[in-house]
Amino acid sequence: MMYDDRDPIIVVRRFKKVKGKGGHGNGAWKVAFADFTLSLMAVFLVLWVVSMSTADEQKEISKYFQDPGGFFDESGSPDPITLGGYTKGGNSRMDVMMNGTVQNEEQSSLWVIFQDLQDVGLSAVMDEFQGNLELEYLPQGVRIVILEDDDHAMFERGRTHLTPYFEDLMLNLSPYLGRTKRSISIIGHSDATHFSQSSDSDNWDLSSARANEARRVMVYGGFPESRIMQISAMADKVPLDPDFPQSSKNRRVEIMVLTKESEKLIDGLLASNRERSRSAGLRKEELKAIREEADMNRLDTSG
Repeated sequence: MMYDDRDPIIVVRRFKKVKGKGGHGNGAWKVAFADFTLSLMAVFLVLWVVSMSTADEQKEISKYFQDPGGFFDESGSPDPITLGGYTKGGNSRMDVMMNGTVQNEEQSSLWVIFQDLQDVGLSAVMDEFQGNLELEYLPQGVRIVILEDDDHAMFERGRTHLTPYFEDLMLNLSPYLGRTKRSISIIGHSDATHFSQSSDSDNWDLSSARANEARRVMVYGGFPESRIMQISAMADKVPLDPDFPQSSKNRRVEIMVLTKESEKLIDGLLASNRERSRSAGLRKEELKAIREEADMNRLDTSG
């Protein structure tokens, strides 16, 4: 066989690259996808914040989106001391939102107590005293209503001492409420049955004495007396059964497990009363001193 001494022919094929049509080799889609995921995360973050916000906070958030530039708009100079500017009075929007966050934490803590009262704390009590206990979750705290039924009277009519059945109920309830570390308020109620005209007492006296009797039993059962912030009497002014004012449901005792805000409100009110009492005491002492001085300087007109 004869071989050709000529060099072999090498064929080189060249392909022209067209920009923008590189398929998966182009990284532009990654940037677009990253922008999309970031926007999606921002949307979910806003939705989560809104779902966890109170009604007041949601109003503040809506105001921000209506006028984003006005959210941080504060009149006056940035340095009010040296440049003579001034700051606006009242709470800023950011302060309102921060206070709302604190209130949310407080309400969450109270909700845990409410759920625990339902599921654990009162389980034994509720089983034994079914129909005589009601729980209600309120912005001011958790209200525990202890009320009579047709089979069990809390107090004998016109009397202030708890019957043994309800005394046992209060003694069972006291240790758990003591472990919540919360302060309480006790409110006494009566029905609309009026006392005889010859009696010196009325439903105000009766409901007050019943609330105080509940306090006495709770302290005996282990609840710290220092955390009882208030004893109130409502007489027959807030009936549970307004259609039947003499109904046994209206003869009840309510225990309010207070929020921190409610504690501050009651304490502030009592502190104001203490200040007024102290001022009144000082005025009486000053008046007494003025009278004594006037008596010493009185002219003798007997001669």
